Order: sequence, then C-alpha cells, then structure tokens
Amino acid sequence: MTRDPLISVIVPVYNVEKYLSQCLENLIFQTYRNLEIIIVDDGSTDGSHLIYEKYASQDTRIKIIKQANRGLAASARNAGIKQAQGEYIHFMDSDDYIDLDYYEKMLKAAVDTQADMAGSGFRFFVDGGGVCDWSVISFSQNVILTNTNDKLYVYGFIHLTVWKYLFKTEFIKDRNLSFEAGIYGYGEDPMFTVTALYYSNKIVLVPKVSYYYRFRRAGSIMNLQDSQEAKKKDSDYIDMFNKVKEFARTHNFEIKVDNPNKDYVMSKYKLFSKLSLFRKKVYNDKIKYYILGGKVCILTVNTSEGKDKGEEENM
Repeated sequence: MTRDPLISVIVPVYNVEKYLSQCLENLIFQTYRNLEIIIVDDGSTDGSHLIYEKYASQDTRIKIIKQANRGLAASARNAGIKQAQGEYIHFMDSDDYIDLDYYEKMLKAAVDTQADMAGSGFRFFVDGGGVCDWSVISFSQNVILTNTNDKLYVYGFIHLTVWKYLFKTEFIKDRNLSFEAGIYGYGEDPMFTVTALYYSNKIVLVPKVSYYYRFRRAGSIMNLQDSQEAKKKDSDYIDMFNKVKEFARTHNFEIKVDNPNKDYVMSKYKLFSKLSLFRKKVYNDKIKYYILGGKVCILTVNTSEGKDKGEEENM
C-alpha cells in the first residue's frame, strides 16, 4: 500500500444540475487530497454536463465517463468500479455531501485496522430544510466488527446503503462485487451491501464523521407514489430484499426484516414530505441503537423536545 493511498470516489450523475456544484466542491475541498473523482453521466438531459465539465477543466482529479441511460445508479457505479485506480472506493450520490475531513478520517481508520470496510455516521436532510434533528447516527469511538451479526445490524434496518462505507478496492474486485443493473430507486444497494458485509474481514466504525443524505421534495419518490416510476421503485425494493433474505438463508444467517410491501415503503417516504408534522407527532419517543451491548452508542432522540444529542450509556 502506498503512503497516501488513492481513493476513487464514484459519483453517478443523472439530471442533478441543481445540486452537482455543491457535491463537487465538497469533494474538491476535502482535507485528504489524493482523490480520483469519477463522474459517470448516466444519460443526463439537463445541464449537468456543463457543470462537471467546468470543474474537470479546473481540477485534473476529475474524470468523466458518459453512457446512455441504463438504469440509474447501478450501471453507473459498475462503470466506475471498472475504471477505478484507487486503493479504496467510495460511492457518493451526486446530490449529497460529506464532512470536509471525511476521507482523511475514514482512510486512517481503514488503513490502521486493515479493514475491508470503514463505516461513518450519517444525517438526513430535506431539500431546502436543513439537517433533520431526528436523523443523527454517530459513533463515540472507533469500534472493529468481525462477527457477521454485528456487521449486519450495527446501523439497524437502514444500514444496507453503500454511501456510508469506504471499501477497499481489492476486496470489491476479489469478491467480484457489482450492482444489479436495471434496479430502480433504492433497490440497487441492499444486495451489494449485505454481500460486502458478510465477506468483509472486518469493519471499522469511525467517530465524528458524517455523510449527509438528501431527501428531495420535487421529483422524488415521496411525490411519485401513484406513478409508474414509483411502482417500479416499490417492486424493485421488495424484490431485492427477497434476494437479500435468500442470500442470508444460503449462507446460514438470518435477516431480521419482514418482507416490505408497498404501503410500508411508501409510508416511509410520505413522512418526509411533511417535516413539521413528522418532527412533532410521528417520532415522539426516544429511539436508540446500541452496538455490541456496550458503551458505544448510536442514536436518534426525542424530537418532541426539539433536538438530538449524543450520549454514552452502559447496557
């Protein structure tokens, strides 16, 4: 391994001209500089190309791949994996952002522990509404996980997204990990993630660093629940979780998630379209997620009191 390993950041782009500048500037100004920023344009029809081409002309770390639209992020991420030259890979959504020291802290933890994966905290924010108090997931110290069950449930149900992990590239390629093409919406992440979690030698959880995930109002799933697009998202999401459960069965572990259905999937996203009601009425009770039954804790907290705060607690 080189002294300053190259990190390949794979950024699928599809009609995100409203958000792309923020995403790219967030990557360009990371405290860790040895980055390869791979833009994969999956057939955008808006002005996204004007934005990433401008930044690419100013920063040689940005590489551009253009392809016909093949099914959203899955094929774009796969194209990025094939081109990645870095020793580590991060999958970044083009409408999100991360702490400016994200790669510095994540890489140090991964290298120091020789872990195949490093996991960060994360926060949700609604487009135009700021960071949501109820969404804070964070760690109070570095923790190494090697047990399959610990690795699978450290984040609870919502852990099966790839964007909060830094992966060792050699691990991805040795295990021939890829995203299933043609899967729409959020369905492309779970199978990739659960396979990676199962086969990884270890995961290190990294404190005091966060990924910020944007829930979009216009054009997002919460506003498309009656459209054909939303129906396919629902169907793909359900089908993928069935595959995840089958993978678990054949590898002798259990996924403790009931089969999601359309009402479950849609109710999850409808809540975000009414943020004020959501914060005041829906989540009035404290919700805490603990790892390893010990001091290190992750939490979301009593939104009726108006704020979240981290805490440590023995169980």
